[in-house]
Amino acid sequence: AKSAVLEFSDGLLTVQPQEIATLAPFVDPSVLTTPGKPLKPKETRLGSLYSQVKWRRSMRKARLSARSLARRLVRQAVKRQSLTRPQLKLHPSAMERFGRTFPHEDGLTRDQERCLTDTFRDLCQ
Repeated sequence: AKSAVLEFSDGLLTVQPQEIATLAPFVDPSVLTTPGKPLKPKETRLGSLYSQVKWRRSMRKARLSARSLARRLVRQAVKRQSLTRPQLKLHPSAMERFGRTFPHEDGLTRDQERCLTDTFRDLCQ
């Protein structure tokens, strides 16, 4: 296995093969590829290896960004919970007709039937 070399603005850092997995959570998804397709990584600028000031600034920005995202997610969740809709009214044979559109020879499987029953119950309450 090969080691990886990360180039920072003020130096190089060699990452040993056994440590490469620790980088996985930080990999930009845009650099990932599927077999047979060329890798087209987005260039990412790495900060400094030695500057505590730059590190603290980056951490402060990341915290602010995370707090902002958390506030947006909470607002969105509250908004979703307050949404209402009119109750769906289904003719009794609607589920049966819908179930016949499935290509299973013997009608619906038990799992499909349970799924449809649960879905229609949720929509009609």
